[in-house]
Amino acid sequence: MGAIEKYSELGIDLRLVESFVLVARCGTLSQAEEESGISKATLSRQMARLEDLLGQQLFIRTSRKATLTEAGRLLYDRGSRLMRNMQTDLETVLIDVQNLSQGVSGELHLMTTNYFSTTFVAPAVERYMSLYPNVRCHLRIVEDKLNPVFPDEADCFVCTTPPDHPNLIAKRIGSFHCRLYASPAYLQQHGAPQHPGELSSHRTNVRSDELSDGKWRFYRGRECAEVAPACTVVSNDYWVDKTFCIDGYGISYLPDFFTRVEVDAGVLVPVLPEWASVTLPVYCVYQKQRHASEKLKAFVNLMADNFSSTETFMMYVVLGRKNQVGGMAAKTATATVAAAL
Repeated sequence: MGAIEKYSELGIDLRLVESFVLVARCGTLSQAEEESGISKATLSRQMARLEDLLGQQLFIRTSRKATLTEAGRLLYDRGSRLMRNMQTDLETVLIDVQNLSQGVSGELHLMTTNYFSTTFVAPAVERYMSLYPNVRCHLRIVEDKLNPVFPDEADCFVCTTPPDHPNLIAKRIGSFHCRLYASPAYLQQHGAPQHPGELSSHRTNVRSDELSDGKWRFYRGRECAEVAPACTVVSNDYWVDKTFCIDGYGISYLPDFFTRVEVDAGVLVPVLPEWASVTLPVYCVYQKQRHASEKLKAFVNLMADNFSSTETFMMYVVLGRKNQVGGMAAKTATATVAAAL
């Protein structure tokens, strides 16, 4: 008689063990009910039946909470591990079956931050969908912060700092630096700094996440410069920061890939280009068991292959700003000539 038949004969099935792990993790029947939707009465009956079938007391019950006995701690440790392994194995099997029967198809849930979204991930998704038209992509923009939540439904997270979670794999696909940029109009009016130390006397656009200690840090070889920028505009968004920079409100400290097209279009100019941030990595983060999915493998490989050729998705922003800057320059020149006459 196998293990499954043995415990089935005793009346123990995996649903009882699953409910036990839930109650033990939550600590109370009320919390377990809120999390699972299973009524307290049902959970209580399941715990009593499991104890009866095992011939062991699993909980020491009080009016406020239930504490695990030694037998309960042993069952929780082994049972929770069993549930995790079963979930992982089941997802892997289902993915393998899907890949076998459907090829690269289905749903792909992606996460990234706002400055990666339109400049890198959106163009990559566009290329991906042209190659795999049977996949529906869902793109979720999340806040750029340390240790963000990685929801169960997410397949891949494109970020610079992977979440701290043991079941995640972080594949490095590239790197970038942050550098200083300004508009031609700003530099014409205020001049260009010759050293990072001169930035304290310039107008600067700063993101709030950069102000943890109030300083920008730049590196040139082994040299390091620390500067407390004089904040003209403070925002929590890279696009807002870049827009103010293009409009001439001040100097910004931005990722180099995020400004490539604007520099090529002439609406932004690198400032002190030999000074830059430390090297910042870019990762595709995914759950271990999900990398068996052909659709996810294909996406991660495409991201790695295309990172070096990132290009801006919202070209109309660049072209529109360029026309505005050109118009402003023409008006300024006309006014100067009129004044001279």
